[in-house]
Amino acid sequence: MALIKDDIDFEGQKLTEKLMQIILIVFGIISFTVGFCLKSVSISCKIMAVGIIVTALVILPPWPFYCKNPIKFLPVEKKEENEEKEKKSN
Repeated sequence: MALIKDDIDFEGQKLTEKLMQIILIVFGIISFTVGFCLKSVSISCKIMAVGIIVTALVILPPWPFYCKNPIKFLPVEKKEENEEKEKKSN
């Protein structure tokens, strides 16, 4: 038994992919610009590290908005019912 719901649907996977790309690109541009203006590689690396941490906090947990379109599966049939149907068809 899981303490938290740990699944996301296909639309949620697409959303996480887009969010990851957007956040990392934005932080990459910011870190490059600030590092270039201040002529500091260490500041640039620190800003990018913050961007990676923010991305991980947004992407890794299975937030509820990642499962807005759950997949509806067919109901499970019992084994006995399947055997009876097979006998009738033979």
